Amino acid sequence: MEGAGGAEGGQGICPSCGSRTGAIGDACLEPVCARKGYSLIPEAWFNTSRAWAARKRRPLDPLIGREVDRYLLVGKLGEGGMGAVYAAIQRPFLREVAIKIISGLDMSAATLARFEAEARAIALLDHPNIVKLYEYGIADLEFRVPFIALEYVRHGRTLGPALARVHREQGGIIPGRVVLRIFEQVLNAIGAAHARGIVHRDMKPDNIMVAPVHGNPYLVKILDFGLAKAVAGTTGLRGGVSNAGEVLGTPVYMAPEQVVAQGPSGDVDGRADLYAVAVILFE
Repeated sequence: MEGAGGAEGGQGICPSCGSRTGAIGDACLEPVCARKGYSLIPEAWFNTSRAWAARKRRPLDPLIGREVDRYLLVGKLGEGGMGAVYAAIQRPFLREVAIKIISGLDMSAATLARFEAEARAIALLDHPNIVKLYEYGIADLEFRVPFIALEYVRHGRTLGPALARVHREQGGIIPGRVVLRIFEQVLNAIGAAHARGIVHRDMKPDNIMVAPVHGNPYLVKILDFGLAKAVAGTTGLRGGVSNAGEVLGTPVYMAPEQVVAQGPSGDVDGRADLYAVAVILFE
């Protein structure tokens, strides 16, 4: 889901009652909302979140408008098997960030270990084409909420929609210079990860974000190091967080040795990421 715009100025509205308005970040004064800890979120995010929920044929996510640590959740960006990713406003700076949260229904020790490994992997990587980590922690709502606060890629699109837009704007072609510019950044990012002894293990179009910034209309950000594997003992990370016999990744982009190698001791190195990128490039 594309972002709804910044948090600067504008009208705030309570996503719970949908009636109280005022300054963004103010507590809702409706008794029920106040008891549950709801605050006013940007009206643009409220409208975007309602539209997203309507497309999914479900009610508005009850976490929107709640605070996770210092972060006010304002919209949902996506969801998966482990949990969901939200747009949030960091207090007191009003900086937009992305918050990745584990579902309360999936709080096994293995899931927590995988989540922490993702945070540690991203924290080790300081590269302009890898999404930045701001914070990792566990917040308390009515339940424990492990979260990662990440860089929010404003106006970003995953690779498929980004190239589809280029295709439309260029009259039915994708110029080779655009492909080269994007994939040079992809390879630089995973090369930086490999230099630190970290293998992504789930390279796919959905984990490649493309966003326009001043001076670069095709800035790449690599997402989701949730399956990252430490190799060569260079990182301080544990060797892996998968269970024995478990194959992790996205099958169509997995190298043959990644399919065969099961569990944390499987023999998978950076060449598995290169295989996945080659498949994506071929597509």
